Amino acid sequence: MFYYEDYSIKEIADILKISESNVKVRLNRGRTVLRDTLKEAWDYEQSE
Repeated sequence: MFYYEDYSIKEIADILKISESNVKVRLNRGRTVLRDTLKEAWDYEQSE
């Protein structure tokens, strides 16, 4: 929602009925998962 629909953190919090800090935590965790996944794929490609 933050990236694809361009919603603000406050708008997302209101829609999901969670706190703004929880939205930030979830965004950060998602970015971490994405970063780690991309790093693994990159490392795999580089090792071939």
